[in-house]
Amino acid sequence: EIITSNLTTSNLKVIGDTTVLNTTVYESEQLEIFNENNATAIKIKQLTNYDVAKFYNQSNLTFLIDSNSNIGIGGVNEPEGLLHLHKVLDNTDVSIKITDASNSNGVILKKDSNQDFIIKNTHSNGDIMIGVSGKDKTLVITPQGDIGIGTTVPLGVLDIRGGDVIIPENNRKIGIGITNPTSLLHLHSNSPNRDVEMRI
Repeated sequence: EIITSNLTTSNLKVIGDTTVLNTTVYESEQLEIFNENNATAIKIKQLTNYDVAKFYNQSNLTFLIDSNSNIGIGGVNEPEGLLHLHKVLDNTDVSIKITDASNSNGVILKKDSNQDFIIKNTHSNGDIMIGVSGKDKTLVITPQGDIGIGTTVPLGVLDIRGGDVIIPENNRKIGIGITNPTSLLHLHSNSPNRDVEMRI
């Protein structure tokens, strides 16, 4: 069926290479687009300096693409980055979850209700890695909570290799076994009658 009169809420079939619709806004129950050719299925061209697309759930804005190609999800009217996630509730979790077939719990980036930023790999064998140019695995956090700098296999809670550890301030102190060191290097044991030693 080809509609040659005003577009209504009845079914719409477009036949032809290019079709231009100059209409007012109409309501429709559902819109499905099928493309059987080797070409783009949906193309939207905004010819003015205004938002490209807005999607609503009832009256609530859920997804927006603005004129600068910024994407807002969750009710963002003016996204402040290429991807801006937002929730309209106060002190609530906002997260991004990345999964695959072997890890349904995945990797999570989250701002929680306490305003903390959390990076979590839920896989039992999955590390968290931070890298820079030329060194993809500069810092590694293992599932056991060990931290490796310069190594991907830390042998303790903190394993630093291939460089110096520098504390340039004169008034800084290091405490091992104590939270309030009183000297540059303060070793302490909470166990009575136990030797405390340092070997070099």
